[in-house]
Amino acid sequence: MSTVAEVLGHNVKRLRQERGWTLDDLARAGHTRGHKWNTGRISKIERGNTAPTIELLLVLALSFEVPPVELLRTEEEVELGEGEFVTGQALVDVFTGRTTELEVRDVPGAEDRLKKQLLGVTVDMQEVQQITGETFNFRQHEAARKAYGLTDERAAKKLGMTDNQLLGWSLRLWGKVLSQEVEERAGQDATAQKKGHVTRALVKELADATGKR
Repeated sequence: MSTVAEVLGHNVKRLRQERGWTLDDLARAGHTRGHKWNTGRISKIERGNTAPTIELLLVLALSFEVPPVELLRTEEEVELGEGEFVTGQALVDVFTGRTTELEVRDVPGAEDRLKKQLLGVTVDMQEVQQITGETFNFRQHEAARKAYGLTDERAAKKLGMTDNQLLGWSLRLWGKVLSQEVEERAGQDATAQKKGHVTRALVKELADATGKR
């Protein structure tokens, strides 16, 4: 596993050695393109201690007379940020324009993460469905979770419910999440005071229905 800077550094060292160049030879190649490189600068690049800017990539590519993508080839996984990785082939595909979107196979561990996320969503859907007593599909769950906001979270905390429990009971009683019901009952131009009054009334309805006080 490497960073982009380390991939660049490895390839710079490989290309330099393949050409039989010294560090000083590569530094002089940079000089011809207006860069005051020295052997220390080249060593930092090869160790992966230099940010791989577009400018640096272009100057190195011109110095070696290779396409810029040749400086980014690797068979290792490449770290893009904290906890985020892509395959070496995906990195090349993006820079050569073969793709502008990453697929599951391009991101190491993505399939396992998706499986865990799907399992979590399935468990949530089942918990909500047990309360509503009705079939609850993924699209409905996604829409309900998207509408679920701070008002709903506060109501759940006040009633000692989980978010899934509040969501299930809201759908059972009103066919929508609590915050949506507040907006509908309070009206379009309702004041914060009126919305607060309606929210308290709805929380009471939930408490009566669930026996939670």
